[in-house]
Amino acid sequence: MTQLTKGILQLSFNGTLMYLVVMVLTRCLKRHLSEKMKYILMGVVVLAFVIPIHILMPPIHVNTEVVRSTFEPIMTLRATVVNHGDKVASVNTLAFIYSVATLLFIVIYILRYWMFNKRMDQFLVATGESNVYNSTYVRGPLTYGIRNQKIIIPNDIGDADKRLVLRHEFIHVQRHDALIKQIVLILHIIHWFNPVFFLIKSTLFYYMETSCDELVTKDMDQTERKNYGLLIIAMLERRSHQNSRHGIAFSSAQKKIMHRIEAFMERKHYKRKHGIFVTISVIAALGTIGFTSQNLIYANGQSLTSKPIKSTRNENESLNIKGEGAFLSPLIDGEMLCGIGCFEGHDGMDFGYTDGRLSADVYPITPGKVIEVAADAHFGNYVVLEHENGNQSLYGQLESQIVQVGDFLSVHDPLGVMGQSGDASFPHVHIEYYGNDGGVENIETTTVKR
Repeated sequence: MTQLTKGILQLSFNGTLMYLVVMVLTRCLKRHLSEKMKYILMGVVVLAFVIPIHILMPPIHVNTEVVRSTFEPIMTLRATVVNHGDKVASVNTLAFIYSVATLLFIVIYILRYWMFNKRMDQFLVATGESNVYNSTYVRGPLTYGIRNQKIIIPNDIGDADKRLVLRHEFIHVQRHDALIKQIVLILHIIHWFNPVFFLIKSTLFYYMETSCDELVTKDMDQTERKNYGLLIIAMLERRSHQNSRHGIAFSSAQKKIMHRIEAFMERKHYKRKHGIFVTISVIAALGTIGFTSQNLIYANGQSLTSKPIKSTRNENESLNIKGEGAFLSPLIDGEMLCGIGCFEGHDGMDFGYTDGRLSADVYPITPGKVIEVAADAHFGNYVVLEHENGNQSLYGQLESQIVQVGDFLSVHDPLGVMGQSGDASFPHVHIEYYGNDGGVENIETTTVKR
């Protein structure tokens, strides 16, 4: 699975958790939160699908055994390591299917957006007011466009109703709701595999309208609010056959109309303490989700710090380890899954786990100095060490590198995290040991378990 696809899955996980938190808050404090606050909360949920909270979290050092035991059932369900020789790449296949489907949805979205704008522009008639147009194509008022937002009003709306409609639509324009809607639609394409995002999109669009209603009716008396409610119902009847996917329509689905009208019919006064409580709760939830997500990624032993780790051993100290010519496995309790020549063209040793672990710290097989930290399409992220005898060892397929060129590492200093960042079908670390002549040496028989 590509790093991008894994990142999207992680964002989808974070966003889904944030949505559940916001839904609990809005249900518990339904009558104590303004529609504007609910709209902002849904905006935070959408941001959780965009911003990698787990990466922004500061490094937290915890007992990895506790973390591993907490998340082991989840990690076991995620995947199991298969024999390299079998070349089973089901995860990569899923990533390919996701990429193809997403590309198809993007093409459909672009075509529909282009056709919608083309049809709308054909029927526009300027009214003399800035960015306000009449149209025979639309049955109900709507706002569309990103850079140049346009408010479309049907020809047969009366002056009194038109004033209310324009007040509503101008709020959409001021808040750039049309742009927000397009962003959400694109995010829905990216997260098409997550059914929860459909609910998020629907809820956000609903609060987008109710928050506008709240502002429009803020200074209205009961009679004026009632007339505004009747206007919304009238617009619903007009809109029953209108496609407003790419615009902001004045009315919403019939099932939500009564709830929408009830939201502004009663004049409400919201207490500041409820807003403060919600703000603190959301910040706490973001931190908790970031921490949970971070530790879910690292539940199988990945280092919780991205800072380079330098050994306390200096350059002049002996680099010998116990056992003449012996090498340690790069993984704690890891196994060699594929040796040199286990399939055609394989020039190294692959170490990993057969118990479902997808991530773990990678250690030097023998002490050495870091001479290269880089990445390519074949090895993915890799680190090269030079040893006291002049030989070198390469560690490829790393999820991340946590050392810098010039660091001196003992066999107890992690240099990176096991992964599948290059040409690989499952998480592991690929080792190649080079002799003084530059050729790969076979050290399988002298490599002992760590």
